[in-house]
Order: sequence, then structure tokens, then C-alpha cells
Amino acid sequence: MIFVAEGIIRTSGRDEVKSHSEVTAVEMAKAEGVDPKTFRAALRREDFSWHSLGEKWTVGRDSPEHRDMRAVMDRLLKSA
Repeated sequence: MIFVAEGIIRTSGRDEVKSHSEVTAVEMAKAEGVDPKTFRAALRREDFSWHSLGEKWTVGRDSPEHRDMRAVMDRLLKSA
């Protein structure tokens, strides 16, 4: 069960703070009907200098990093 209040997401008794101004690769993939694993694999192949291996794909909404991720998503959608 998920409860959301004031930017805090509580899932199974643990709290995670997530800003509404952030976006994740999983959120982006689900919004476009793309498998999140496929999207993350495509992001890893890009080898962005701003992302480290094992780091979560969470970026500021409308940031340069978000635009990079959006470009990868656009290419995935065009190739489908």
C-alpha cells in the first residue's frame, strides 16, 4: 500500500522522500508504455558522464539530464 503526503512516499512501512520536481526512468518508461528494463538498458548504453554505474536514474524534471533521458526515450519509440 502506498500513501503520499507532503512529498513523502510510504511503502510497506518505510519512507522515501521524493521531490515532485524529480522524475525516474521507471516513471518515464511506464508513461510511454515501454518496459523499464529496456529503457534503463538503453540509458546505460549511452554512457552519460553525469550517471554512475549502479546509481538510480532519478533526475530533476526539465533538467539537461532529463532532456538526455527524453532523447533516448524518443529514439526507442521511433525504433519500435
